[in-house]
Amino acid sequence: MKLHAVFIIVAFLSIGPLHAQENKNQFDGEWTGRAAPQDAKDCLQNGTYQIKIKDSEITGTFDVRVKKESRYRTDTSSVSGKVDPDVKAVLVLSPVDSTARKSRVKGTFTGSELRGEDKGPRCVYDVQLQPALTLPIHTIRFTVI
Repeated sequence: MKLHAVFIIVAFLSIGPLHAQENKNQFDGEWTGRAAPQDAKDCLQNGTYQIKIKDSEITGTFDVRVKKESRYRTDTSSVSGKVDPDVKAVLVLSPVDSTARKSRVKGTFTGSELRGEDKGPRCVYDVQLQPALTLPIHTIRFTVI
């Protein structure tokens, strides 16, 4: 009598899929990071970016937690943009909420991060994004005879 056992090994990888797609560029994937005000006394708190790059097109959100009087709220802006062939990117923030931020961020990819500045009329924010830690699950099956 043969004993068949199936072992499932779940491999967590911190890098995207193993096979590159034809239209994929080196920055495709999910990115996260912060926008920190250069003048923390007079400007809003840190904001958080969550973006996705696919075929050089950028989509995502920017959230910042704001305190007004004794209450907090989260202002959300949608993010769109494009990665240029010269490894520069422009992120366009469009308000989702009536109080959210509207601006443009110009940045450059340096190694494994995107750095840029968000220059508003009153405040300047340093933007720094890194590839998100994604953990795709791969299943490998073995049969023991």
